[in-house]
Amino acid sequence: DSTQTRKFEGSGLGLSITQQLVVLLGGSMAFESSPSGSLFAVCLPLQPAPPHSLKHAPPLQTENEQPIQSLKVLVAEDNPVNSMIAIKFLEGMQHKPILATNGREVLEYMRSEPFDLVLMDIQMPETDGLEATRVIRSWPKSEGGETPIVAMTAHAFSSDTERFMAAGMNGHLPKPVSRQDLERLLRTMPMARQA
Repeated sequence: DSTQTRKFEGSGLGLSITQQLVVLLGGSMAFESSPSGSLFAVCLPLQPAPPHSLKHAPPLQTENEQPIQSLKVLVAEDNPVNSMIAIKFLEGMQHKPILATNGREVLEYMRSEPFDLVLMDIQMPETDGLEATRVIRSWPKSEGGETPIVAMTAHAFSSDTERFMAAGMNGHLPKPVSRQDLERLLRTMPMARQA
């Protein structure tokens, strides 16, 4: 079914960008293709981190800024690499992330416990991020209907952002997620549930 395949198709730039980054880092890339899918391998000449390196980097903070309180964040992301990056950044900033890997899980978590923020991937299995957002926005405030929801996606055209806002999202966090962008978002986004 080509419609299902198309639904989860990306922008097509990922492989080209990856190859350029690998070359810039002095690495190599190989791939293997079969009817059931493709396998890509990246080799990079990296050195192990020194044993005394910080486990958690301190939050980026200017002299006038107050530290961000610990937030409970629902990370809705089906890609294991993207979810790991977002979760590690959040944990490093002393927040409490919980992972949902599809839209159905997002709705289940939101029904069972309060969150300060939802970072929502758009293209997820079962229920996509836009539909999950529409469902949440139909709920009363007491059930999480006003929880801030931020699109976490590589789709960043103005027409995409308009779709996100029309579905009830409060903002956009571009992928790949950077720690600086995430922290800036957390400082500017009004949170619904205060711990």
